[in-house]
Amino acid sequence: MQNWIENFLETIFAEQNASDNTIKAYAADLSEFYGYL
Repeated sequence: MQNWIENFLETIFAEQNASDNTIKAYAADLSEFYGYL
């Protein structure tokens, strides 16, 4: 299930031209949320 996080981050990076810091912050938050689930 964690594969969706990687796919989501790649999409955000490509479509919205997000910065590396934004992607890292999203990754940390989503990983923490995934652990909560």
